[in-house]
Amino acid sequence: MREFDLNTTKIFVGKSAIDNTELVNLYSGTSYTWFHLHDLPSSHLVIEKNIKDLTDEEKDVCSNLVKYYSKYKKEWTKKYWVNIVCVDNVKTNKTPGLVTITDGKKFKIKPNFNFNPDNYNIKKNEK
Repeated sequence: MREFDLNTTKIFVGKSAIDNTELVNLYSGTSYTWFHLHDLPSSHLVIEKNIKDLTDEEKDVCSNLVKYYSKYKKEWTKKYWVNIVCVDNVKTNKTPGLVTITDGKKFKIKPNFNFNPDNYNIKKNEK
């Protein structure tokens, strides 16, 4: 699992389907926020912050992290969206990495052609 700090807020990004499921299960029951590419395979991301309290910068960075850690990393020929929802509204299925969400919001990723986690105020701690 990848771990980041953005302005003292922890962000976790799954590295595999099993990581993604563990991430959802670990933070189930919290008010933290979950991100995932809309209708496309990607890593799951949890930021230790309530969806109502997220800044625009946090939404942008989290959205770009989800895209960065997917096979669409360098692809910008179409618009990309992320699902944003309270992690408590994400339910895991029997198949690792697959989830069902309720009450989610769709957020358009602002194109950032040079996105790299190291370019931001993020401390990268890979486990």
